[in-house]
Amino acid sequence: MNDVKGVNRAVEHEPAGHGWPRAVSLCDAPTAVNGTSEHGYTRVQQEIERRLREPDPSEPATLLPPSAFSDDPATDWDLERLKDPNARTGRYADAVHFRLMSSCAGWKTRPTASEFYDAVRATGPTARQRAIVSAWGREATFFELLEAWAQRAYTDRELVRALHLAGFDCGERIREINRWAKYSR
Repeated sequence: MNDVKGVNRAVEHEPAGHGWPRAVSLCDAPTAVNGTSEHGYTRVQQEIERRLREPDPSEPATLLPPSAFSDDPATDWDLERLKDPNARTGRYADAVHFRLMSSCAGWKTRPTASEFYDAVRATGPTARQRAIVSAWGREATFFELLEAWAQRAYTDRELVRALHLAGFDCGERIREINRWAKYSR
C-alpha cells in the first residue's frame, strides 16, 4: 500500500516532461531505490506503467464504431437480475420512461420511451430524435444504461450507432461506453 502512495506522490508531483520516460522497461529497473526492495520497486514500476497505458481523461474521447459492440439482445436471465418482474420492456422500457420523464421535464413535449425506441433505430434521425438520443446519453446513469439494455430498449450496437448519428460528444460518458466494447462481444 505504501508503494502505491509513493507512486501517487511521484506521479502527481513530477513536473511534465521530467522523470521516467513514457516507455519504461522493467529490465532497466535498478534493484533498489531509496531503500525500497526490488519487489517493492517492481510493483511501483508496474503501477506507473499501468497508469501510462490508460487513456488520459483530459484528452478528447472518441466513440468507438458500432461494430466494436455486440448486437445481441439481453436475455431473460439479464432481465431477471434486475429483480423487477413487473418492469415494462422493449418499446415501453421503464428505465427509459422514468429517465426521460425526469430529465426532459423542461421540454415543450416530453419524449416517450416509445419515441426513444424509434429514435435509437432511425437510420436518418430527425433533429428531435437526435436530441432525444443525446439527452439519454448525457442524463442516464450507468445503471440506467444497463437497465435499459436489459429491458431490451436497445442492443449495445444500436445505442452506439444512434449516439454516432446524434453527434454525441460527452467525453466521460464516451469513455464509459467504450469500456463496454471489451465486455459486450
